[in-house]
Amino acid sequence: MIDFSESLKFINLTPLNLTEVPQHVKEILVDDENAVSFFKCSRDRVLITNKRIIAINVVGITGKKIGYISLPFKNVLSFSMVTPGTFGLDCKLLLYFKGFGVVTFEFLADFNIRTFNKVIAKYILD
Repeated sequence: MIDFSESLKFINLTPLNLTEVPQHVKEILVDDENAVSFFKCSRDRVLITNKRIIAINVVGITGKKIGYISLPFKNVLSFSMVTPGTFGLDCKLLLYFKGFGVVTFEFLADFNIRTFNKVIAKYILD
């Protein structure tokens, strides 16, 4: 399970198609909640909705045990974006949550971090 005493960090996130969101994840969405972006990070997944970020943590050898972490946008105090440099291999989005700390999302340099930042900002600033 994810350790809440330390900041969350999702490294090497790779975008997935929204059609790949598993049924067990769709079942926890509320009525007016819509999936916006879906990513994989090793065995784990991250779903961005119009209301929150859901971290899907696959646990154990078989992967049958799954932990879900819900991070509502209403608890984001601030956010920042880091674009890749000339020799940089990744770009980052950092979200600072009230009472929780920093959640870092790292993507490969070819990811369009500016567009993603705009999408996230829309839901945080609403």
